[in-house]
Amino acid sequence: MDLFVQESGYQKLKELGIQLIPVDAPDFFNSDDPSRALIRQMFGAVCQFERATVVAKLNSARKAKKETTGKKVEGRKSYAEFNPELVKTVRRIKRRKDKISGKPMSLRKISSALYAEGFTNSNGKKLGPPVIRDVLAQKILS
Repeated sequence: MDLFVQESGYQKLKELGIQLIPVDAPDFFNSDDPSRALIRQMFGAVCQFERATVVAKLNSARKAKKETTGKKVEGRKSYAEFNPELVKTVRRIKRRKDKISGKPMSLRKISSALYAEGFTNSNGKKLGPPVIRDVLAQKILS
């Protein structure tokens, strides 16, 4: 499929009057010679094969690492992974009752309480309500 997309993209650019000029072979795309089209398609096929090979190697390496370590090996680290103290503090504050209404604290009030305790985002500002919601949804790691 990638080869087809590459070739149709090339043809579309050509129709629009845009000329591709490779830096390592400036005359390579300038001709409609069938042998140059074949070479261009062969390069595309080799690139597609190489990409598929790299993706397969990375997937098998991730799977093997996950099986041996039992830990998450991809994706962004959660707050529980890089700041477990924040998660514990959010949960502790969430258990408090609002002094005025006696109801559980809102996410904004939890954010303010965290800010007062020194927990901030990367810009030094209060953590937003969506962050607090996400932290509350996470499991605490041992």
